[in-house]
Amino acid sequence: MAECKNIMVYVETAEGNPVKVGLEMLSPAKKLADKVTAVVIGGGVADAAKEVAKAGADQVICVDSEDYKEFNLDAYAQVLVELVKEENPEAVFVGGTQDGKDIAPVVAVTTPNSRTGKQLLSNTAAA
Repeated sequence: MAECKNIMVYVETAEGNPVKVGLEMLSPAKKLADKVTAVVIGGGVADAAKEVAKAGADQVICVDSEDYKEFNLDAYAQVLVELVKEENPEAVFVGGTQDGKDIAPVVAVTTPNSRTGKQLLSNTAAA
């Protein structure tokens, strides 16, 4: 039996492809949760979202808009915070990339879950 009902994994993209650490985080998330929801944000990332689904995410939320073609901390964090509120995961995994290290603390302090003891993990990698 899994330790969590739902873990959300933020999967970054670069040049329209999922970043390796994002795909790597799916495996430990699958071991810990009954359901893994991956989030892909960007412009022209529909194919990346399909790749994330093939890599093992149970659900992929793809926010694909030209408005998100370039990483913007405030915009991306706002999207991720709204999705955390909607999906209510028990934990959110964010990779230890430069963008991940920027977005994780913003999401952690602006998400109601951060006040209820739920976890947002940064610098995660598959062992």
